[in-house]
Amino acid sequence: MKQITSVLFLVLIAIGYQLQAQNSKSVEPSAKLIGAYSGDEIPPHPALEIRLPITAIIQDQKGDFWYGTDGYGVIHFANDTLTHHRLEQGFRGNVVRDILEATDGTIWFATNAGLTKFDPTISESPSPSSFETFNTMDGLPDNNLFCLEMDQKNQLWIGGLGGVSIFDGRSFKQFELPKTPIDPSRSLTSENAVREITIDSQEKIWFATDGGAFIWDGSSLINITEAKGLCSNSVNAILEDQYGSIWFATEHNGVCVKRGDVFEKILAQKDGNSKSCQYIFEDWNGDIWFTLDGDLTYKYNGTEVERAFEPQGCVSHTFRRAYQDTDDKLWFAGWLGLYLAE
Repeated sequence: MKQITSVLFLVLIAIGYQLQAQNSKSVEPSAKLIGAYSGDEIPPHPALEIRLPITAIIQDQKGDFWYGTDGYGVIHFANDTLTHHRLEQGFRGNVVRDILEATDGTIWFATNAGLTKFDPTISESPSPSSFETFNTMDGLPDNNLFCLEMDQKNQLWIGGLGGVSIFDGRSFKQFELPKTPIDPSRSLTSENAVREITIDSQEKIWFATDGGAFIWDGSSLINITEAKGLCSNSVNAILEDQYGSIWFATEHNGVCVKRGDVFEKILAQKDGNSKSCQYIFEDWNGDIWFTLDGDLTYKYNGTEVERAFEPQGCVSHTFRRAYQDTDDKLWFAGWLGLYLAE
């Protein structure tokens, strides 16, 4: 019965992706970017007026947007109004690296000051009383957090400078990974650092570290490194696409994808220099987007890699995240604010 249920679940996922792709308009590499620095007099969305480094974006169940920043807390957009939340408003972390919404509507933030929770049952709009922060005093191994993921048991997996923690809503427990070599090129690192956690469609959990990628299948731990075909041991992000292939964004050798047991290098160099890739994103059409060295954006359409958004005239091509909202709009977050692909 479990096998039948699992197969049905995967079929429904595939149908959902197909319906999204059919109703979604493809964003071409030649598309114009609209933002605060793009020269447009009246931005079509108030968030485009934000001129701060944006590091994370989500749209919650109510349709509100949350924007994480590097150094300026979190920004909430609701009812056509942008509201800034920092220490003065009860939000503890000034650097927000990841945002996740749980099925119960609570919003979780991975910050440089620990794990922060927004509880909409306390206050529908964010207020000091609706934010709660967990740190090393509560059981986290380190307050510098990088990433969040939720499993099917509604347990929150948290990756950061001190490794991996699991939070069940009451207490934290540590998930032990082998220590990895420190990458001296990184400004913030440790032998326990985990920069991304991804749970795939088979419920395997992937961890991005400076010692390659680790995979936990519920009973055993596997390590994938350069020796096994990975393009670089310093992994920044991991993505499972809608076809079940696993993508890796790496610090020193661009992007590669694992299809079955075979690795393929997608893009690693420009002008002979290895490039750093911080994020990787799949839109509803199945196109893969990523940025190399922060200033060159690429789109992979399944057969070829194309440079995107050039020439533009906007100041910031240093994109750190991409996000597709419920209105099918494709957002790019950078060091100088937000951009919308027209």
